[in-house]
Amino acid sequence: ANPKYLLGFESFYVQNKSDYNFFRERDTFFASTANASIGFATGASRTTNNYNFGIQGTGLGLDLGAEYMIPNEDEESKSPHYMKFGIAIKDLGSIRFNKNTEQHNFSIKDADFNVLTTIHNNLNHNYDLIKRLSAAVYQGDSLKSKVDNEMTVHTPTSINISWDYNIRSDFYIHAFIGRRLKTLERQIAAPNVMAVGARYEKRWFEAGANISLTEDKWMGIGTYVRLGLLTIGSDHINALLFSQPKLRGADVYLSLKVMPFGNREKEDGIDYVRTKKD
Repeated sequence: ANPKYLLGFESFYVQNKSDYNFFRERDTFFASTANASIGFATGASRTTNNYNFGIQGTGLGLDLGAEYMIPNEDEESKSPHYMKFGIAIKDLGSIRFNKNTEQHNFSIKDADFNVLTTIHNNLNHNYDLIKRLSAAVYQGDSLKSKVDNEMTVHTPTSINISWDYNIRSDFYIHAFIGRRLKTLERQIAAPNVMAVGARYEKRWFEAGANISLTEDKWMGIGTYVRLGLLTIGSDHINALLFSQPKLRGADVYLSLKVMPFGNREKEDGIDYVRTKKD
């Protein structure tokens, strides 16, 4: 179990609550009532065009998982497992934004087209655009669209299943499936991912590669290298090395693992600590 305390710095959403059709007749939009909402939490000033970066909300999160390991009975192998299965719920939680936060609902029947095309000109402050939009939709009422001063955004929850197999000394193959879980209406969507890969693993060196399928249609090639406690890699190195007709995503990650208390292991039924000197 991995509990987390979450800090929210910025958040924004737009939600269309119903299907609608609209058309323009000269300077007016006509529509079969469009119901839309927006919400945001930001460091943008309410009175000027300035911006101050800061924490706008807090929350709690949780990762919860378990592993089942089949021990390696080969005395010459240094791997602790012959095969390993894992299942986990990742990023279960939410952030409640209650500072510099607003939610607005817009029920749009018709609006003056000239107003909408010039609504962003000569803004007096960062929130002036929202007030002008409310006035354009609600016949001059610049405050009617506002419905709340706080909002909750749920984290990208997913269920993850993994399998790891020690095919020979220092060589492993693995498979992974991650599927998003939908909780409530305002939620960051976790990607659906399937991946297979292989790695070579020693105590102070490790290298691996995998092929992944994101959202059941976008293929990616990932690779990483670990030297001691430092790991660097990419889940979509193909996007960094080769031109893409449609770029779906690219990333580089880096991690440094620090073990101030060493590794606790067990031998012949006795616990001991292996320090860095060993």
